[in-house]
Amino acid sequence: RTLPSRDEKIVPEYVEACLNVAKKHNLESINVYEEMKKDEDWPRFLIDGLHFTSDGATLIYELLKPILEKKIDASEMLMPDWRDISSVKPEDASKSVPV
Repeated sequence: RTLPSRDEKIVPEYVEACLNVAKKHNLESINVYEEMKKDEDWPRFLIDGLHFTSDGATLIYELLKPILEKKIDASEMLMPDWRDISSVKPEDASKSVPV
């Protein structure tokens, strides 16, 4: 399967620009293009050369999952666990929220 008339030669320029923005703002980033290209049949990740297929969405999920899990595990809870909220007076739960 071939991609539509998108010039793949310019993709690395966009990738580099995106990674530079992330670096400038001290954000974690993923080179999705590089990860896709590791697969011999990498065009299967894109429906039209730009938008992800379900395989592409799965790849994004697999790449993001460990990063998000690490960040979620490291973050503190701002609201009480739902199990700790009274069904009689749920508004009391907001009293423990830092303002």
